[in-house]
Amino acid sequence: AGECDLNQSGKITLEGDLHLASNATIPNGCIIDGQGKTVFLDGNLSVPAPTWIEFASNTVLDGQGHEIVLKNGNPGGQLYINGPAGTKVTLRNMTIRGVRSFEDGTQAISFGENENQTLVLENVKIQLADEFFFLGGKLEIKNHVEINGFYQPAYRPDLQPMLFYYLSADDLSILADSTLVLDMTIGFIYQPFDTSNSHFVFKDYSSRLFLNGCAFFVPGDTGLKMTKGHIVVDHRAFLQSDGVVDGMVPIELGGRLRKASEDVIIDILPGAKLELSEALVQYQNQK
Repeated sequence: AGECDLNQSGKITLEGDLHLASNATIPNGCIIDGQGKTVFLDGNLSVPAPTWIEFASNTVLDGQGHEIVLKNGNPGGQLYINGPAGTKVTLRNMTIRGVRSFEDGTQAISFGENENQTLVLENVKIQLADEFFFLGGKLEIKNHVEINGFYQPAYRPDLQPMLFYYLSADDLSILADSTLVLDMTIGFIYQPFDTSNSHFVFKDYSSRLFLNGCAFFVPGDTGLKMTKGHIVVDHRAFLQSDGVVDGMVPIELGGRLRKASEDVIIDILPGAKLELSEALVQYQNQK
C-alpha cells in the first residue's frame, strides 16, 4: 500500500506474488523484476508523467478488472519492457487508458533493445488517446482484446479515427480461442519494418480478427498474407491501401498453394459491409 518510491533507480525483485493496494501510487517510477511472478492491482493505478513502470524480466500484471492510466506529458507515463532477450510481460484483466505517442516521440508502451521481447495482452481494453506506434517486440493477443479510441458522438461526424501503427519487425499473433477487436473509432495501419515476411499471424481457425466498423490499412509496398484464421466483420469496415498501381504488393487471403488448411474464414454479419478502398486483394481460399 502507499507509495512505491524508488526514484527510478531501485528495483523490486519478486520472490512471490505481490498485491498493490487500492491507494498505491508510483510518483517516481518503478522497476519490477518479476521473475515469473504476478503483480495484482487491487485498485486503479496511475502512471504520472514523466515516469514509467519498467519490467526487467518475465512478469504478469493482473489488473483484476481495474485500470492503468498513462498520463500525458513530454514524455508521459509509460510501460517499458526492458528485460533480457526472450522476456515476456503479460498484461491481464484490465483497461489501459492514455495509450499514445508523446510529444517527444516516445510511446506509452515501448521495448528495450534486446531481441524477442513479448507483450501479451489478455482480456485487455486498450484506449487510445492519440495516434500510437507499436515499434518493437512481439505482440500476442490472448482471450479477448479490444482496441478503441474516443467516443464519437453523432453530432461530430467530422472526427477522425485514432490510428494504431503496427511497425514492429516481429509478429502480431492472435492465439487460439482468442479475438482481437478493432473498434469503429480505430484506424489500424499494418506497416512492419521487415516486409520480407507477413507478421500478422493467426494461430488457427479459432483465432479471430473482429473488424467492428474500423479501417484496416496496408500500404501498397508492404502487402499482407493472412492464412488459417477467422475474420469477422460488423458495421461498415474497410480494407484500404494507397492506390492500385503496377508492382504493388497485394493483401492475400488464404495460402498461395490454395490448401484448405490455409483458408481464411470470413463472416460478414447481417447488415454489415466490408469495403475495399484503393486496395488490391487476392482471395486464395480453396473453398
